[in-house]
Amino acid sequence: MRLASIVSCAGEQNFTKDKSMPKMKSVKGAVKRFKVKKNGTVKRGTAYRSHILTKQDSATRRKQNSPKVIAKVDEKNVKAMIN
Repeated sequence: MRLASIVSCAGEQNFTKDKSMPKMKSVKGAVKRFKVKKNGTVKRGTAYRSHILTKQDSATRRKQNSPKVIAKVDEKNVKAMIN
């Protein structure tokens, strides 16, 4: 017997499909690339940090270590992709 038929025979709630809209899936690529900070801004990684860093100036490499924040214009779209 199915669980729904057992429960309905016992007079309990009937487990039917939920009538609300389905949840949106988060974009996995965005989840891996962005994080929302406590103050609500979205943190991002820096480009040109993967390999062949010997050609870069040391000042450039130091600047790339600092945390970066995405633009205010893009925050709404990125948060929608993450949640």
